[in-house]
Amino acid sequence: MKKKKLFRMLGFDNANAEIVLSHAFNHFDLLDVTHINNVTHFEKIKEFLNNPKKMVEYDTVFIVGVDISEEIAQDIHMYHDYGEVKFVFINNKINKELNKYNFVITTDNKQSNAATLAKYLILRRHLKDMNPLIEGSISSYTQHITNYMNGIEDEWISNLHELFTFYGTEYFISYVTAKFDHYDRFLFSESDKAILLALEHKKKQYIRSAQLNVTEYSIGKYKVGIAFAEQYTSDIAKAIHEKNTHFDVIAIINMRTGKVSYRTIHEHIDCGFIANYFKGGGSRELAASPVQTEAVNALLKTVFS
Repeated sequence: MKKKKLFRMLGFDNANAEIVLSHAFNHFDLLDVTHINNVTHFEKIKEFLNNPKKMVEYDTVFIVGVDISEEIAQDIHMYHDYGEVKFVFINNKINKELNKYNFVITTDNKQSNAATLAKYLILRRHLKDMNPLIEGSISSYTQHITNYMNGIEDEWISNLHELFTFYGTEYFISYVTAKFDHYDRFLFSESDKAILLALEHKKKQYIRSAQLNVTEYSIGKYKVGIAFAEQYTSDIAKAIHEKNTHFDVIAIINMRTGKVSYRTIHEHIDCGFIANYFKGGGSRELAASPVQTEAVNALLKTVFS
């Protein structure tokens, strides 16, 4: 049997897509993975497409969470329709114009890439034939990923993401894949629970520190609570709102990623509208925008004046 090739973007959702594929195709024996970032995504895929001798080692090439150009899409279309290699492209943030190609699995931006891939594999019986329990288990698991990507966080998925951050991507993927192999579902071990307890203590300290360093700022008619943080965005915003209900919006600035996250508990506020003003976007309750230099400079003057 020929191997499968996976090109995937970094991140929690796409890492879980790799887990789904690893489990479907005898773990890592039949799956060759190339991790892509925003800098190398075009080059890596072009290099692969320009090497037909290498390409025929695989019968299916999965491209998950990766942005591609029209030029690359046309090349993939040619190989997919007239060659021996089948391509499967999944990206919930896809340029809608690419939906015209039959190698693109159409989805909406609210469905996680992991869940879309799981559905694709289940429909083709790649999962169900291995174990009658795994179909429901994988579907449930990836639905949690979808919920998380849409800001719907329960304790289970929050804990899973904590482990993803703590273990690192490579170990997390092999660890969760092994769990599905032995138990047909993911269960937190006693070691996981001990780690999560320690992380929860650290998290509370981090949130408490962020709460104590909130600055009030005005964006038009809105009163905004500003905090700097690199993690626990939703938790920090919730904690700040609980003690400062007069804030219309909480804005969390992550200088490491260059992103501002907006959260609100008020129905009369639309975070997406505010983020759009700063060249970002999102929903009424949560949104994000890139850091605007002018806005940050003005804020820093306020903070340190």
